[in-house]
This record gives sequence, C-alpha cells and structure tokens, in this order.
Amino acid sequence: MKSSGKQATKGQITSAFIAILVIVGATAFAWYWMQKQAPTPEELQTKQRQAQAEPTPPPTPTPTPRPIPHGKWGFGISTSQPGPKPGRGYLDPYDPGRGSKQTITLFFTDTQPVQKVWATVKTDNKVHPPIQFTRINGSDLGGEWQGSWTVDDTYLYTYMITFEAESNNGKTKVESLFR
Repeated sequence: MKSSGKQATKGQITSAFIAILVIVGATAFAWYWMQKQAPTPEELQTKQRQAQAEPTPPPTPTPTPRPIPHGKWGFGISTSQPGPKPGRGYLDPYDPGRGSKQTITLFFTDTQPVQKVWATVKTDNKVHPPIQFTRINGSDLGGEWQGSWTVDDTYLYTYMITFEAESNNGKTKVESLFR
C-alpha cells in the first residue's frame, strides 16, 4: 500500500539541522560578544573612583582672553566737551580679583569749580551702580578725584569705565575701554 504523506529526504533533514546549528551558533556568538563589551562590576567601581578622585578642569573660554598687567596702572583720557576736563588717572589694582576692592583716581580741571565726579563700570555680565568720587588732592578747579568699588563680576572680555563730572560749565562724559 502506498502512503499519501510526503516524507522529508535525508538532504532536507541535514539542511534543516545545519540551519538550526548556524542560528544557535550566531546567537551564542552575539551573546558572548555582548558580555565581553559590558564592563565588569570591578571595572565600573574603578571608573567611579577615578572620576571622583580627578576633578574636571574648568573649560577654557573661547576666544581666550588676553592677560592684563598686575598692580597699579596709569592711563590718560581727554575730551573736547564743555565742562570738567579729565586728565591722568590710575586704576589700583588694574586686575582686581572677584570680591576685592579697586580704587580709581582721575585728575579733573575746569575754569569753574568741579562739583561732582562719578564713574560707572561695565564688566562681562553687569553694569555696576555709579561710583561716587571725592576730591583727595588739589582744589575744585584742578584736583584728584577718587572712588572705590568691590569687584563682583569677571572682566575677561568687557572692562569699560564711563567717567562723568559736572561743573557750572557743563557735564562731561567719557567712556574708556580697559580691556
């Protein structure tokens, strides 16, 4: 009697067996490769200890700012505006640290008594309240005026001081870049 079902040949069985072996082998290789790529718990602990032990250096500003001189620094300004005429002055220190005090001194002359002198400092992130100056030397017709402020910002890119003075001859306003 003849059977009506189809039977697989030896070649088909062999091919199916080989295909199953290839799939199992590829899966085992992928699992092994992934296990080798994953760090061990000891490696993870070592990396964590290294990260805690080595502080990350602060980023370097871009573009890199030019350094400025240390200590007391002299400058001169002038204007053709009516009113008090500024002259020679100095910043002490020129490069104050954050939280430290800077003293600004500037000589003014006029044919009428200088009544008031003040300055506004603009730094990287702030425009600071006006600094009131007092006369420390000379007379109201020609004298040194001085004011101080406490630095509370960086001046890596912007360091500008606007000087202003008043007399009966008018008001003087001069902007000076120091960076």
